[in-house]
Amino acid sequence: MRWIVIGLACLLAGCAATAPAGFGKPSIYDPDGNRKGYITEGALGQQQVRDTRGVLLYEIRD
Repeated sequence: MRWIVIGLACLLAGCAATAPAGFGKPSIYDPDGNRKGYITEGALGQQQVRDTRGVLLYEIRD
């Protein structure tokens, strides 16, 4: 039983590492329908806009 739990944990960890940056976050698309980035919430509540690789482009502060 212990080996099944360890195997499932390794499988889930491998799947999490292969998800693209911003998976499940609100996305930004260009007029052609290509995904250009995504929005995430940073520290202190400001929104951060990142490109598809996860590089911070700019922050939106209120």
